[in-house]
Amino acid sequence: MKKVDFKNVQRRVYDALNVLNAMDIIRKDRNNIYYNPKNTIIDDSQGEDEGSAALVAAEKQRVRER
Repeated sequence: MKKVDFKNVQRRVYDALNVLNAMDIIRKDRNNIYYNPKNTIIDDSQGEDEGSAALVAAEKQRVRER
């Protein structure tokens, strides 16, 4: 098992949170993080099964076109 450097993990989490914040998926307020349900990146209009099926179909089409 590898020894994990806490500072490195902390930096990666901070980077990931900044990306989500920039995409308006979350918002940060001091030590609190809030999910933003009004973002336009995540479309909740499709059900999980429909969305997954659409992604699988698109990937199959992409592979066929190679």
